[in-house]
Amino acid sequence: MSAPCLILDDGFRWTGAVTAHEILHMALHRDPAQLSAESLQTLLEQGDASWITRQLVEKNQIFDNFTALLLHDTWSVRLGAMVIVEDLCESAPELAARLCPILMASFDEKDIPVKGDILYVLGLAGDEDAGEWIRARLPSLDHRDLADAAQDALETLASKKS
Repeated sequence: MSAPCLILDDGFRWTGAVTAHEILHMALHRDPAQLSAESLQTLLEQGDASWITRQLVEKNQIFDNFTALLLHDTWSVRLGAMVIVEDLCESAPELAARLCPILMASFDEKDIPVKGDILYVLGLAGDEDAGEWIRARLPSLDHRDLADAAQDALETLASKKS
């Protein structure tokens, strides 16, 4: 239904711009972990979040380019990625937890809306280390929305213990 559109026999589909290198690599190796952030974003936009979740779980790996979606400047892209994290927290919580160090390392360089979403994901996927990290940051969060997001994340982490 979209042009250009390329479909590889086992369900990989690209619409819009894609590099020849990515197509060739996918055709030879069939490794979804090698999909670009743009291709993953297209899958999200096409409503294929569950396919991405299944691939992450099957590979037992957080794809390098998946984290780019969680840190994306566009809210709708982050939202789609957060839906995947919510599913991972249900089906593979230990895999979801692997996102936390990456997100914590990226926190300072992001704008307030992205920081708020990082805190949300840390609450969902985090453990006691994430909680300590959030508590250490809380006094320096001078934006009210971030302070609220941090408190919400700490409450979510606390509810996971009980």
